[in-house]
Amino acid sequence: MQLINSIFSNPAHNQKPSAWIQHIPFAYFLVEMLKPKLFVELGTHYGNSYFASCQAIFQSTRTSPITTKARTSTNMKEQLTASWSWRITKPLRTLNFHTLNRLRMIPQVRRIGKSELFDAGFYLQKYPDVKASGMAAAKHYFLYGGAEGRNPSGKFDSAFYLAENPDVAKSGINPLLHYLLHGKDEGRKVKLVDDSLFDFKMKVLGMDIPEDFCIDSLVHREYLIENLCGEKFQGTIWPENGETMIGFLRLTNLEHCILDTIKNNIEGDLIETGVWRGGACIFMREILKLKNITNKSVWLADSFQGLPKPNSDIYPDDLNDKLHTFNELVVSEEEVKNNFEKYNLLDDQVKFLKGWFKDTMPNAPIEKLSILRLDGDMYESTIDVLFYLYPKLSIGGYCIIDDWGAVMACKKAVEDYRRVFDINEEIRSIDWTGIFWKKEVEIPLVSRHDFMQKLSQKNHSQQFRK
Repeated sequence: MQLINSIFSNPAHNQKPSAWIQHIPFAYFLVEMLKPKLFVELGTHYGNSYFASCQAIFQSTRTSPITTKARTSTNMKEQLTASWSWRITKPLRTLNFHTLNRLRMIPQVRRIGKSELFDAGFYLQKYPDVKASGMAAAKHYFLYGGAEGRNPSGKFDSAFYLAENPDVAKSGINPLLHYLLHGKDEGRKVKLVDDSLFDFKMKVLGMDIPEDFCIDSLVHREYLIENLCGEKFQGTIWPENGETMIGFLRLTNLEHCILDTIKNNIEGDLIETGVWRGGACIFMREILKLKNITNKSVWLADSFQGLPKPNSDIYPDDLNDKLHTFNELVVSEEEVKNNFEKYNLLDDQVKFLKGWFKDTMPNAPIEKLSILRLDGDMYESTIDVLFYLYPKLSIGGYCIIDDWGAVMACKKAVEDYRRVFDINEEIRSIDWTGIFWKKEVEIPLVSRHDFMQKLSQKNHSQQFRK
């Protein structure tokens, strides 16, 4: 009934046609149904809706005992502006949106400017347009430079950080600010190339870096590193100079594996079995020194007289192996120690395990490993190391195989070991020959007899299926 009465109500005051005029019946209906004690209209325009509502209130008082006060925004504003709270908050109302943003920006710019990863001199010298603009370096980087991929110093690569972390790029936050607030604690990388380790990597590879060479230019440009290193990039030669033959890519993989175990507090020492001139182990020790790790040792396991003659009666996969005939692979323990001393890294965290693996591995005085790097080439050398040392590798540690792609006997030994213990961790490639995986499941140490018997059963079962 109220709705019908509202529809046929006739407004007494209709100043000019307006868009609200068709809503007047609804205003009548609301007043009749809700019977408000206070009615306020914010913005009266011509007054049509306000007068109609007042008329509805007047008509309602004839049929029901309600008392409604009607006010326009005008007299409400007068009361508001006269209030004490309005007067004391006047300074805040003078701040517009952009001013508030500038105030919020100040502590963020300061945090960037105080970071060791920001160098104002570097930034202004590298980007002369910023210097010409007169804007402070930290402020420019915060507002524009980070999003444009400009680097705040040689220690942080904005473009790389955003490319590696699409969630950061999507959020719109300044890359360095994100790293300082969150990324550092989360272990996010700030550069493709770590300057200090890059220099050291080049040294053990035997590379001469030109004095005017800019390491920063290599970031995101792996092809430049490859052009610089040549055959040493993938380690396809036995170089005359340098302390390692494993190449840039396998050294970089070793770096990433070690840093990951450090970040995740994986217990255990580091070992390479088959060290040649010791370059990879020298690199291991340098990383531990750089990260101030004093509770891990670097083990060098080698005969220091080359590779053994193949024992093809027990290990037929080594039949016709000629590696023992190459004098280039014979490096004495004394020469390896001299190489460590050249880098001032020969200390009590470097330990030598001299002898053939079949003799040294069974009683190796190693409790736990976080990095197990195999470079023994042959089936016998590979299976001996895996059998005795892989059970000592901690969960979360890395097993790295150098000769997977280069020597079929090595690959066969790895496949046999993984098959016996049903190791299913994903094998990931490094380059043309190297592979690695992260250990996820504990492996028991069984007798050699039981291992060989189980391997024979697995091989027989595989042949039967074929």
